[in-house]
Amino acid sequence: MKNNYTLLWLLSLLSFSFIDAQVCPETLGNSSTSTLVHFKIVSNSCIDYPSTISIAGSTFDKSSCNGTNLKYELSTGDPLSSEDTFSVDFGSGMVCDYLNGELRRETLSIDQFSNDVESVKVFPNPITTNSELNLHFSTSISAKIFIYDLIGKVVLDDEISNDSTKLLNVSNLNNGIYMLQIVTDTMSTTRKIVVMK
Repeated sequence: MKNNYTLLWLLSLLSFSFIDAQVCPETLGNSSTSTLVHFKIVSNSCIDYPSTISIAGSTFDKSSCNGTNLKYELSTGDPLSSEDTFSVDFGSGMVCDYLNGELRRETLSIDQFSNDVESVKVFPNPITTNSELNLHFSTSISAKIFIYDLIGKVVLDDEISNDSTKLLNVSNLNNGIYMLQIVTDTMSTTRKIVVMK
């Protein structure tokens, strides 16, 4: 009976969806250069953004923020190769992708993004002879990936970064039932996987 409660607790924990309070700025400002990144933000949200960000391996420090304009200047690393198309790492798992000055990934509604993540194809399942598990998404995503055993212990963790496919090496998993969890910035989804080697 105790095992049934543990399993129910684990399933409810793994199926929990969440939304972050911090959001990516929607557009870049027209004064962005290869050494200065200018974001247009919602009024008075300056404190929501970190003092340092990372773009293509370079570090940018916050230089000013007046409530609607947030600016970061290059402090270490190379200047940007493009002033309007890049990915920004704001830390704490928040990565924002820009294409021609417009926010790319967050332009999907929560429902659309949810559908993309929840429609992940996981194969082969059950895993019988192969030691690899394939994940295919309908669009490129960035997410953390966890595999739990039935007592809730993480037996494998990995991540996918702005890609639509991921190959997981599951050769160290024993025969049994596992829960696969995919966690993005805005939600999570789970799948049951079975190992029968």
